[in-house]
Amino acid sequence: MPAPSTVRYHRRAQAGLAVGLLALVLLAALPLSPARLNQGRDSGAYAYTAQVLLDGGLPYRDAWDHKPPLIHTLDALALAACGADRWSLWLLAALLTYATALLLYALLVRIQSRRFLAGVGAASVILLVNRPMWGDLNTPELAALPLQALCLLAGTAYLRQPHARWAFLAGLAAGLAFLAKQTTVGVALTLIPALLLARFPPRWLWERRAHLIALVAGGLTGPGIAALVFLAHGALDEAVRAVFEYNLSYNDALSLPKAINTTLSADPVRQVYIPLVFFAVLGIIGAFRPAGNKRDTPATAAPAALKYWLALTLAADFVLTNLSGRGYPHYFLTPLPVFVPLVILGLSAWLDRGWLDRWVRPIRRLSWAYLALVVIVPPLLTALLAVLAVEGRLVAPAKQHALADYVRQHTVPDDTILVWGAISEVYFQSGRRSASRYHYSYPLTTPGYTTGADIRRFVDDLRANRPVLIIDAAWGIKERVPPPLDPALRQDWAQRHSSLPDLGTVFDFVDHYCVLTSTVEDYDIYHCQY
Repeated sequence: MPAPSTVRYHRRAQAGLAVGLLALVLLAALPLSPARLNQGRDSGAYAYTAQVLLDGGLPYRDAWDHKPPLIHTLDALALAACGADRWSLWLLAALLTYATALLLYALLVRIQSRRFLAGVGAASVILLVNRPMWGDLNTPELAALPLQALCLLAGTAYLRQPHARWAFLAGLAAGLAFLAKQTTVGVALTLIPALLLARFPPRWLWERRAHLIALVAGGLTGPGIAALVFLAHGALDEAVRAVFEYNLSYNDALSLPKAINTTLSADPVRQVYIPLVFFAVLGIIGAFRPAGNKRDTPATAAPAALKYWLALTLAADFVLTNLSGRGYPHYFLTPLPVFVPLVILGLSAWLDRGWLDRWVRPIRRLSWAYLALVVIVPPLLTALLAVLAVEGRLVAPAKQHALADYVRQHTVPDDTILVWGAISEVYFQSGRRSASRYHYSYPLTTPGYTTGADIRRFVDDLRANRPVLIIDAAWGIKERVPPPLDPALRQDWAQRHSSLPDLGTVFDFVDHYCVLTSTVEDYDIYHCQY
């Protein structure tokens, strides 16, 4: 049993580490300040849906989106706690990053003996997440990171001491991660294959079938509760159709060459994963290296199973992350919770290699210098450029979209507006409600998903809620763009784009009630009278 003084020392060290990591999160996130950067298009959609949720509405039924509901719920909690401001979303992202770092530290302490390297791993996650290449960090992928890390930590506890509670917790975390983003299920799918690869005795697995039931029950708990909530409010069909059916239509046919090409050319892959792949490969090699004897007891099989789990999850995450082939940078946040532990395992193995004595010190120095170059230098440069760009005013009111100012000046809080396109941040920043549940146009312009009933519902919403302003933002979207509202521009657009569902009734509504009156930053503004 450790001496009391030793226990107190370790507690102080852990507390100091927790405070240090929190300080690092806040400092690393500050260059991504809302005072400096515009709100992302996706972030605007999540934030507006969160506002609708706080006003008593429901995602999908009252504010359409195709992401699972966790991001909307977390945004709503942040806005309720800290105010309807982009700084609240910034703080939420910082706290999610901090939680991920703490959980990965706990994981790394359990899978390798060096607390210092565990701290390096936790700090690396913070520095890697707070890079401009990911875009706006108010994303489902970031919301899933601490849940993926929690699943790994609970799974590790289960491998060390099999108990139904750990299996249930691992499943619960994986199910909640799925409620953040559908493609984060790799950590759940690979646990059983990892156990089989580690040659857990079949009899042992059969005797603990109750643990498998607990794992599955935990995984179904989060989605099950969400399904019951939507069912109770008559919105389950809407939710399932948006979260599953829409994404199948939106992603079109899967193309392996396109997925590989967009993955290899994505900024996060080139700037994070490829530069650190050497250490990750060493970690993977350590996972699959033969042990030399048959692992026929859980005690001897558990370490191998954990490493198999990390390696298999990394492969699954990279496959699932970019199945659509679109290669958006924020997609590639998903593999980080397993990639970083593999890098730390590989780094530990590399530093422990039996080099000739005269090469030990230079190799260690070069390794740490290279790690600093990849992980530390980019955020330092980003911070420097950020401070210079805003003359040090990183803590200031959040940047506003020009259209948000225009909307506030030309409407009152009870007025509704409509953005024809996909800049829902205008609703969020102006504090105005959309005249339709379809606050951006994707669900009305996606072949294979959009139906005549969807368009009729949209027009019925407009007739019932009577938008005071309609903003034509169609030109600002590169994919699934709706045709412009202006008839002349629309005719030219039709010659250059594939056919879309019949939107004639939408254009008839605009022509009948609305008149083009002004333009703000190339966005056409229509004022409507009824």
